[in-house]
Order: sequence, then C-alpha cells, then structure tokens
Amino acid sequence: MCAVAAVLLASGASAQSGWGGGAFFNADVFRADREAWHEERLVVQRRFSAGAASLEGGTVSRNGFTDPFVATDLYARAGTRGYGNLRAQWAPEASGVPRLDLLAEAYAVVGTGWEASLGARHIVTASSAATLGTGSVAKYVGNWTVRARGVATLDETIAVSTSLSARYLFDGVGGLTAPFAEVTVGRGREPVVAAGGLEIRPSWVVNGRVQREVRSGFGVSASLGYIWDDSLTRWTGGLGVTGRF
Repeated sequence: MCAVAAVLLASGASAQSGWGGGAFFNADVFRADREAWHEERLVVQRRFSAGAASLEGGTVSRNGFTDPFVATDLYARAGTRGYGNLRAQWAPEASGVPRLDLLAEAYAVVGTGWEASLGARHIVTASSAATLGTGSVAKYVGNWTVRARGVATLDETIAVSTSLSARYLFDGVGGLTAPFAEVTVGRGREPVVAAGGLEIRPSWVVNGRVQREVRSGFGVSASLGYIWDDSLTRWTGGLGVTGRF
C-alpha cells in the first residue's frame, strides 16, 4: 500500500488542514534479466477537522501487464484518544496487482506518547484471495515517531512479516504534503501477485524516504531502497511532487 496519503491524527502530531495533492513515480529495478516494474500515482486529499479523505488514480506495470487503478483513503477521529483508517483500491481487470485491496485499521492512544493499532486487509486477485491481520505499536517523542508493525496471513499457510520504521517530522505535523524523513527495515513473508494469483514469498527490505518543501506550498520527495527476495531481488526508488492549495 502507498503511504503518501497517511495522516497523523493522534499522539502529538497535528495534521495539515485544507487541500493537498501529489504526483508520484516509483520503479523497481531487478538484478536479473527482468523488465523493471513501475507505478505512476496521482493523489488529491482534503483535510477536515475530524479527519481526511483522499482520492487516488494511476497505473502499475508489472510482469508485462499495465493495470490502471483507483483508490480512496479515509481517516476519521474517534474521540480524543483514537482514529480509524479505511482504504480501498480497485483494479477490476488487473493481472499484475490485486483487483481489490481493502484495509481497515483502528488506532488508539494507550499511554503517554504510545499508540497501538489492529486491523485487517483483504486482497483479491484474478484467481485467488487472502486475508491478513495487521497490528502496530508506535512511540512519539517530540517530532520523532518509531513504529513496529506486524502483518500475518490468516488463510491456509500462516506467514508473518515485521517492520520497524523511524520517521522525523521536520515541522512537527503530518499529512500528505508534510516534510519528513523516514527509514524502514523489514523481514517477512507476505503475499505478492504472481501469474494472476497470490504467492507467499520471504524477503528482507530496507528503505529510506525524504520529503521537503522547496517553496511555499510545494514540495518534492525521493525514496531509495533494496529488497532481497531471491529471483525478485531488486532496487526500489521513487520521486514525487506535492502541493497545498
């Protein structure tokens, strides 16, 4: 799932208000003789006093297929100590990505500067489906957020992935256009789309991303990472532009 639409609505990080948008390009380049994967994505987001809503669209090119998609990402406060996230992505005729990808998560403050979440993700491809359970624990210290996340498949073979990320918010606020720097490391076994179905693959990943404002209301972002995954071992990178309006 793409993180660009995420907003921080709890635990010491206020979110930017109003309208925002972004255009993003990501590519995966393989060591072996395999065509690179790439994704183009446009996002428009509206911040409300009680949450945020975004609309996304783009294309993903993988394994010889180019699949258009649309998505929506919704965040809403739940009292003063929690918030929820509902995300849905559709790619009705897709072969290289899920045709339907649904995510629902609930976040709650569980102590001073601490936050926990639980959720579920359901993925449907051309020939199969899988359900995953998600959970995380985060600690907020000043402008820093450190989050440990786990994902477990719940159908047939049980597989678990874990990741640890550290994010620094330069202005102390979150949101689609907020300036930040983030590093993520992970190890796991999650389903990926292969030959129209789902395949459980073990992998290691390390990734870094920086987003900064270059002039009033406009920013740029860049990411670089590496994934160790046998025949799918690859470099990953991305570029993007954001704006507030």
